[in-house]
Amino acid sequence: MTTTILPVLRRSAMQTATSCLHRYREIWVRGTPDMSDPALIGIGFHACAHRYIVRLVERQLPAD
Repeated sequence: MTTTILPVLRRSAMQTATSCLHRYREIWVRGTPDMSDPALIGIGFHACAHRYIVRLVERQLPAD
């Protein structure tokens, strides 16, 4: 029996591919960091959300 691993297609990667193939190759294939304003806003949002969830878990709260 052979196990086949399918690649995960992220929505942001697919949106980048449809708008600019060069940008897709740089970010998603070569791994060049994306430092555009929308990317930095997303990075900041996810960092805050992660910290918020960690604090809920530390305090053993099911919700805020």
